[in-house]
Order: sequence, then C-alpha cells, then structure tokens
Amino acid sequence: MSAERRLAATTGTLLLVLAAAAWIELAGPIGSSMSIGAGAAPLFLATWVVMTVAMMVPATLPVLLLHRLHASRLGAGPLPTFAFLGGYLLVWFGAGFVALLIQLSVARLTAEEPVFPAVAGVVLVLAGLYQLTPLKAACLKACRNPLTVLFDSGPDTGLPQQLLGGIRHGVWCLACCWSLMVVLLLVSFMNLTWMAVVTVLFLLEKNHPQGPALARVAGVLLVLLGLAGLVQPELLTGLSGGMPPTAMGSGM
Repeated sequence: MSAERRLAATTGTLLLVLAAAAWIELAGPIGSSMSIGAGAAPLFLATWVVMTVAMMVPATLPVLLLHRLHASRLGAGPLPTFAFLGGYLLVWFGAGFVALLIQLSVARLTAEEPVFPAVAGVVLVLAGLYQLTPLKAACLKACRNPLTVLFDSGPDTGLPQQLLGGIRHGVWCLACCWSLMVVLLLVSFMNLTWMAVVTVLFLLEKNHPQGPALARVAGVLLVLLGLAGLVQPELLTGLSGGMPPTAMGSGM
C-alpha cells in the first residue's frame, strides 16, 4: 500500500470512528433524554453538535480526505485537517441556535395540533422549491468541487488559516443543506431513521456523479409531500411518529 493510501485509510478510519461514536451516542442517553422543560436548551445544543458530527462528517469525508492529502503534500501533519473540520463544525454549531428557535416555535404550534400539519406542509413545499433553485445548485457545486476545498484551505497550513478555511466551506455546506435540515427538524427531529435518510441524501448530493439531479428529485418529492400533507394533514402527523415534534425532539 502506498503512503498516500495509508494516509487516506488512517484519516478515514479516524473520522468514521468519530461519526460512529456520535451515532451511538444519539441512540443512547443523549437521544432518549430530549424533553421539553426549563434548561433544555443547552441539552438541545449539545445534541445538535453530536447530530451534526454524525450526519455531516460522513457526507464530508471525501472533502476531508482530500484536505488531509493536500496538507500532507505540503509537509503538514493531521492538525490542519482537524482545524479545518473544527471550523466546518463551528458553522453548524452556530446554526444550532437557529434550529433551537425553530424547535421552540414548533412547540408553540403543538399547543394547537391542527395548526401543525398546515405549517409543516408549507415548509416542505418551500424546502422542496429551494432544492430546485440556482442558489442551491451553486452551493452544491461549490461543495462538490475539489478546487473549492483547496482554495478554502489555502497554501498556508497554519491552524488559524485552516480554521477559517473550514468556516468558509461550512458556510457553503450550510447554504446547500439548510432546507433539508429544516425538514428534519420540523417533521421528525431525533428520529434515527429519518436522520439516516437525510444523511444518505447529503452523501449522495455531495459525492455521487448524479448528485445535482438527485437534489432536484428530492426537491420535487418534498414539494409533492408538502402538497399531499396540506390535503391530508394526518400524513405529516404520521411521518413525525404519530404526533407533531416537540420543542426538543420527537420520539425515537
């Protein structure tokens, strides 16, 4: 095995172990303890970070391996790549505060359950339409383009530069993926099955040769699902596990 292949295998293994640990944690105490109540916001944010690692590290693994190879060719060790990953996750941590506001808003809707399917249907339609926009296509192209990653990381392997590079790439990724994350939050947050479905979709969008086409197909399906939910409200209630999501997540 060549040195570059050993490097890729080692880095990939470490990142997959990190993602697997996050999935195990979500299936364990941190996932089952999500509930509404005072002081639940810090728990939500902590869970959001774990969920981000579980979902986004696998989808971004090829990017991280490319970054590690690039840094190695510049004579750097693994720290620049983990700094890049740290900047990337920092963007998603910031998005967790917006996600918290969304979940708190959903909680208010659950006080009047008949209102929820209508709002969920509209959000699904809007999220699906975003999947079809030129902005989504441009952000996805940036996420898929290796040259973008190398530009973000830059020739300087210093940790501050790599942290900023990860932040820039995280912004592209967030702009690409936010609509599907909103759907997950609204329909069935903390449901491992739906999380896995969205994770696979992220992975295919970013890495499969037909990723852009798959993104458009997902958009059309979301629009159709949203419209169906507006006509048959019980459909969306069923998708969320038989009840609207709570402020801190629906049932596992």
